[in-house]
Amino acid sequence: MITWTELKRLLTNKYCPRNEVKKMKDEFYNLTVKGNDLKTYVRRFQELAVLCPNMIPNTEKLMEVFIGGLPQSIEGSVTASRPQTLEEATNIAQRLMDQAIKRGSMQITNDHK
Repeated sequence: MITWTELKRLLTNKYCPRNEVKKMKDEFYNLTVKGNDLKTYVRRFQELAVLCPNMIPNTEKLMEVFIGGLPQSIEGSVTASRPQTLEEATNIAQRLMDQAIKRGSMQITNDHK
């Protein structure tokens, strides 16, 4: 009989080759909002977080990576709001993004560091 750990290892080796996992990890840590398309960013961020759960050691790191991919114009405000969950951070980011777009202060170009 095969152990759960051994089955996970076999499945990972077959369906998650190391180079593919590395590509997803690189994409995850370098993912940013393009223009003002927060929805696409959130969707892909969540997909990658689910596909590679071992990439993120804890919720704090998850939030740090998510907020780091936001436009600089709202990044500080989202951080200052101290969201406790990804959903909360997403809602705050969406609200700030909507306000920035209404004020016309949202740069359509990518304004990342």
